Amino acid sequence: PTSGNQGIGLALVGAVRGYRTIIIMPDSVSEERRKLVRHYGAEVRLIHDAGDIGACIEECLNAALKMREKNDKVFIPQQFENENNTLAHKKGTALEILSQAGKKIDGFCSGIGTGGTLTGIGEVLKEDNPDITIWAVEPENAAILAGGTIGTHMQMGIGDGIIPGILNREIYDDIYVVTDEEAIETAKRLAREEGLMCGISSGTNVAAALKLAEKLGPGKTVVTVLPDTAERYFSTSLFGE
Repeated sequence: PTSGNQGIGLALVGAVRGYRTIIIMPDSVSEERRKLVRHYGAEVRLIHDAGDIGACIEECLNAALKMREKNDKVFIPQQFENENNTLAHKKGTALEILSQAGKKIDGFCSGIGTGGTLTGIGEVLKEDNPDITIWAVEPENAAILAGGTIGTHMQMGIGDGIIPGILNREIYDDIYVVTDEEAIETAKRLAREEGLMCGISSGTNVAAALKLAEKLGPGKTVVTVLPDTAERYFSTSLFGE
C-alpha cells in the first residue's frame, strides 16, 4: 500500500527480481503513478478515496493484510513502521547532506509521509548540531500533527492522515502547514527559476524551507529534500495554466 513513490520503486524491484508485485493505491493519486507501476509489469489495485486520505490508506493496508492472511509468502514493507526506512536516511541521505554542505546546518524541514525522512535525517543533523531548528511539514488538508482535519489534497506522498510509528515526534521543533496552492506555485517556481523539474511535494518542502530561512535570518544554512519529479504530475494542476 502506498500513496507515493514507493510503489513505483517496488514495481521496479519486482521487475528486476522476477517477483509478482501488487501495488494498492488510493484512486486519488496521479494517473502517471499508476501508469509507471503498470509499465514495470506490476498490478495496480485502487481503493476509493472518499475524502479522508487517512481512512483510505488504512483500507489499502487492510487489503494487503488480508492478502497475507491467505498467503504467508506475501511481503508487505510496512513503511510506516519499518525501522529500515529511517536507517536508510540515517546511514545514507543524512551523511550525504553533511558531506555536501561542508558547514553547520542551521535548519532542516521535510514533509511527513512515513516519517522516515524527517526522523532519519533529523536525528543525524541534530547530533551534528544540537541547536538546529527542525520543522515537520504537513499539507493543510491533512495536518494531523497540527491538529487539523483530514481530507484529500494534491501533495501526494505526504500527509497520509495517520501518525507513523517510526516518526520521532521529539525531533522537530515546530510544524509548518502548506496549502496545495503554495506547494504547486513553489514547484512551478523551481522549474522556472532554478530549472528543477520537481513534483508537488518538492514544492511543499521548498515552501517550508523558504519560510524557515526567513525566520532564521541571513547567513543561515537550511536544508530540505526534493522527493520526486514533475513528470509524475502531468495530469494534475501542476501543469495547469
